[in-house]
Amino acid sequence: MATSRMALRAGAYGWPLRAALVLLLAVPLVLRCHQFLVSPSLRVEDGAKIFAFFYDRRAWWTLWRFKMGYVPFGPNLIGFLSVRVPVRVSPYVLTILPLLQAFFGFGLFFAKAFRVYVRSDALRFTACLAMALAPVGQFHLLCHTDFSIWSALLIAFLLALLPMPRRRLNAILVFLFGQLFVWSNPLSFVAAPVHAARGLCARRGFARVYQALWVGAHAAHVAYGVEHGAAARLWAQLAEAKALLALVERTWWHVAFRGCFRALWGADATLWALGHRPVVHVFAALFFFVALALAILRRRTAKCLLYLGLPYFIAALTAVIVATKSEAAIAGGPQRYHYVQCLLVVVLFVLMLAEAGSKLRPWLRSAFWPLLSVAICVPFAVMALQDQQQYREPYPENGRRVRACMERIAQLEQVHGGRPCGFHYQCHKVNDWTISLRPPACE
Repeated sequence: MATSRMALRAGAYGWPLRAALVLLLAVPLVLRCHQFLVSPSLRVEDGAKIFAFFYDRRAWWTLWRFKMGYVPFGPNLIGFLSVRVPVRVSPYVLTILPLLQAFFGFGLFFAKAFRVYVRSDALRFTACLAMALAPVGQFHLLCHTDFSIWSALLIAFLLALLPMPRRRLNAILVFLFGQLFVWSNPLSFVAAPVHAARGLCARRGFARVYQALWVGAHAAHVAYGVEHGAAARLWAQLAEAKALLALVERTWWHVAFRGCFRALWGADATLWALGHRPVVHVFAALFFFVALALAILRRRTAKCLLYLGLPYFIAALTAVIVATKSEAAIAGGPQRYHYVQCLLVVVLFVLMLAEAGSKLRPWLRSAFWPLLSVAICVPFAVMALQDQQQYREPYPENGRRVRACMERIAQLEQVHGGRPCGFHYQCHKVNDWTISLRPPACE
């Protein structure tokens, strides 16, 4: 019995558990995106804005492309790479790389570094799998380059909680790698207070410098990678007391209903919840009260940061979105505005259940982890299968049209000596944006 508990807590399963996680994360992601992996259709911005922009412009400065007032560095990098391969392969690059980023985001919590907070590999395994299965997304959020900024935001938040590597070189590499995700989403600055708090609490000088670098990176991102209009609107909300109360009220409702309730009960239950608002408010209040209570109980341990950090990310991100977007835009149901919060609620929920399981008697504790995984992941898997419509291409014909367009573009390149220049071409799709290519003249 003791050996079994040690295996679950100290990570004695090693590579078999990692291999199982890779497989179990890959299965739902591939099933949800298989239609786009087989026949990429370059939906909306991916074809008309990203592929067309980077096909026509090949210089390095295009990595600094502004879109809607901010620099989406991650999508820019994917678009930049997609036109460096044969044009027939470009649609697959624009589909597969965002999916790999989402895969990395779901699996990041399983990293050994998070053992500082959660020693049990089995528990972190369950949290990662629950995020991948949670019925809270759509295909845009998994295998679409333009919307990959939301999986980048999830990674940026998890990196804010990630313990600093012991070796300074590794810490610098993690910091540099993390900038890809910080500079991909205009809302990543929400993580800056977490880095600042960790820097103030750090005991070592280099740890303080490390967290200060993260804070400086977020400041630079806001200064040079985000338009100032959104920040001005947010400040206007905070500066007026009446507006602040309205902001708090709207934020709480979206956290309680679209974040907490939807994440754990799926889309069907949210229809019922609209007619039972008091139930939603009570449930969400109890949920976050338990998180706060656990933070107080674990205040002398590293796990306290999780019980404070995860609710902070959920509330602060929702508040910023509510303050900068109209109610019609948010309430209309764009899942991207609640996607990251829902995933963090799922992680927090798994941790809460694990805390309850840790109080069981020893002879029950060894069976608790498998039961916890089944009790959480099986209902999520069932809801995900029922919600499969969210991951289908509404116009399958577009995949075939894009493939034919790429063949035609390859032929036009051959006419000009294999170079992308000297022609104009338009790729028309069904109820989707036209891909218009106007590369420069051949020299």
